Parts: sequence; C-alpha cells; structure tokens
Amino acid sequence: MSRPAFGFNAINHGLESWDTEIDTNFDTVDDFFLTNPVPLTEHTGDETDLASTFDPTLFDRSVIWVDHTTKGWLLFHSDGTTWSPLAREGAAVADLSQTITGPSIAEVQAISDKVDELLGVLRGNGTIA
Repeated sequence: MSRPAFGFNAINHGLESWDTEIDTNFDTVDDFFLTNPVPLTEHTGDETDLASTFDPTLFDRSVIWVDHTTKGWLLFHSDGTTWSPLAREGAAVADLSQTITGPSIAEVQAISDKVDELLGVLRGNGTIA
C-alpha cells in the first residue's frame, strides 16, 4: 500500500500570524487521520524475533503488523511487557463421537457436556457473553 501524503504549511516565525499556520497544520493532521487509513509498521521477521527487534517495554500500547509463521499477517500489540497477537483464537472442541439410537441419561449428559464446553470456548474468546 502506498503511504498517503499530506503537506504542512510553512511556518514563517517572522510573521505576527504564525500561530494561524500552526493551527491550520493541526487541522490538516486531524482531517488526514480521520479520513484516511493509517499505515502501520510491518515487521520483516516473524513472531519469533519480534521482541528482540522491538523491545515491548519501549513500545507500550503500540501495534505492529507481523508475518506470523503459520497464520499469515496478524496485528500484534504491546502491553509494555510482551507482544501478543490481537486475533483471538478459539480452542478446538472435539466432535461428538457417540451414535445415539435411544438416548440414555449418559448420552444426554455427554451431549450436554459438549455443549457446555462449546459455550465455554465461545465465552472465553468473546464471541458470546
């Protein structure tokens, strides 16, 4: 993606109205970031060398694109101590392996347990409340 460009007004500190130019520059920045996508830094390595390349303690509350080794490009964020992927992943839930011909209490309980497990995963990753 090409990076969008914007220009600042030149500030001539010899003018009495130099503050108008600075105010206009702030308006330009506001308009730019409110109407355009913001390019993010892309890490040329992968998640295994992210912390050694960008110390998370120096980039608290920052995000970066990382080419994950198995999942492709993911956003990672720093909480001030470590880099973590922003994408949430659900835990795998095993398929039901029973063949039910006439439900017994044990079979109904097994289905109930699997549904509870599935709901726990959906709640855990924020899909449902």
